[in-house]
Amino acid sequence: MFSWLKTKRRERALAAHALPDSEWNAALKELPFLDHYDAATLARLRQLTTLFLVEKSIVSGATSGAHVLDVTPHMRILISVQACLLVVGRGASVMAAMTDFDGWENVVVYPGDFPRTQDFEDDAGVVHRLDEPIAGESWEGGPVLLSWPAVEAGYDQSGMALVIHEFAHKIDMLDGAVDGLP
Repeated sequence: MFSWLKTKRRERALAAHALPDSEWNAALKELPFLDHYDAATLARLRQLTTLFLVEKSIVSGATSGAHVLDVTPHMRILISVQACLLVVGRGASVMAAMTDFDGWENVVVYPGDFPRTQDFEDDAGVVHRLDEPIAGESWEGGPVLLSWPAVEAGYDQSGMALVIHEFAHKIDMLDGAVDGLP
C-alpha cells in the first residue's frame, strides 16, 4: 500500500515540477557525455532528474566563512542528471528506478576538497589516524558529499566523473554490503 502512495506522490511531483526546457537543455549542453543517448532515454532521464530534485536536498557544506558556496539551481540539476544516469535503465518504470534512491535525503556540496579523518588499525594492532582531503564520499544511509570543483572537472570526459562515482557507491549499498554488487 505504501508503495502505491509513493508512486502517486511521484506522479503528482512529475506533473507539478517538470524541468523547464531551457534548464534541461542547458544541462544537456554542459554534459557532453549525454550526446549519444536517444530521445526516449533522455526523456526518462529528465523525469528521473525531476523526481530527484523534488525528493533530495542538495545543499552547501560551506555557508559561512571565507569559502561560502552558493549551490545554484543549475548546479543542482547538473548533479541530479548525473546521479540519475546510473538508474535510467533500471526498473520497469521511472517510479521503480527511483526506489534506488530511497532511504537517504541529502547531497552536500563543498567549495573544494574537504577533510576526512579516519582511524584504522594496522597488522600490529596499532591504531593510526589518517587526515586527508577528499573530493567525494558516500555514506550508507546518509548523504553524498561532493567537492564542486571536482564535480566540474568530471565534465571533460577525462574518465573521472565524481558524481557518477559517488552515486555508484550509493547504488552498491542497496543490498547492505559495499561490494560492487547492488
